[in-house]
Amino acid sequence: MPPKKQQKTKPSQITLGRYLFERLKQVSVTSIFGVPGDFNLALLDKIYEVDGVRWVGNSNELNASYSADGYSRVKGFGALITTFGVGELSAVNGVAGAYAEHVGMIHVVGMPSISASQHKLLLHHTLGDARFQAFYHMSRHISWKQAMIENIESGPAVIDELIKVGCVQKRPVYLGFPCNFFDELVDANLLNTPIDLTLAPNDPEAEDELLDVIKHKFTKAENPIILVDSCATRHSVREYVKKLIEITQFPTFTTPMGKSSVDEDNPRFGGVYVGALSKPDVKEAVESADLIVSIGGLLSDFNTGSFSYNYHTTNVIEMHSDHCKLQFQLQLKTTSSPKD
Repeated sequence: MPPKKQQKTKPSQITLGRYLFERLKQVSVTSIFGVPGDFNLALLDKIYEVDGVRWVGNSNELNASYSADGYSRVKGFGALITTFGVGELSAVNGVAGAYAEHVGMIHVVGMPSISASQHKLLLHHTLGDARFQAFYHMSRHISWKQAMIENIESGPAVIDELIKVGCVQKRPVYLGFPCNFFDELVDANLLNTPIDLTLAPNDPEAEDELLDVIKHKFTKAENPIILVDSCATRHSVREYVKKLIEITQFPTFTTPMGKSSVDEDNPRFGGVYVGALSKPDVKEAVESADLIVSIGGLLSDFNTGSFSYNYHTTNVIEMHSDHCKLQFQLQLKTTSSPKD
């Protein structure tokens, strides 16, 4: 059997498969988790072409999804690779959990070729009814954004956009990568322009108004506290929280999921607030406050002591990654929400 004919490459060209891993390396993802499968094998080979990036094979896709989740919590973003159908479905629990807890990762699914899809071939791992995009559509409910590479010209832009959204929103994103594009060539010079991970600017007038109200509340409060939750860590604002504590000297507490977002050796740290399950002194300190600065709140049943928060004030400043809310008076939206 004659050897497979290789594409001639120009010095300024790389395969789209390698492009994906080069981009992930640029956002500090150096370990790729997953399970090999027949529709992603050729893509996995590209990992070894990128210095400093390694493949971490897992025993099954569920373990891989949780590994990518844990990696993201430490590094800020993670990557998971599965094969089409059977592989991606086995990762659903981990990806859904990452969505629920604001953990950013990209789920790359090696898919059958565009030609196989267009000709509606009866392939293994399909549902047997020619619906090649059925699993892709399922992912809409557990990922912030989904995209499938449909042509080589738009491939790099599709990859860049998904990585940007996943990094900024701190949620899973889904990339359907048909296997016929793994070895297609793209312009390597695109890598010289970093993916823009900056947040969209706020409306200046609304931001100024918000800051004026916050400063007034800070000055007026007699018994203020800061309550830090998990999204402060997810969105990498711990240093800003530390600076806020230093400047204001407000007593500071965390939720159970917010642990590690504040240095517990800080003299202003007061403990962990879990509603009715809190230690008596912590419960009294938080619930008697006349101003609560809530940062990165995630008010789940587990995190709130089965919804037993009992603030004695409505004077709460809620600071989230995509909006800030002041006692139902002023709300500043800062980034976009997912489309239905």
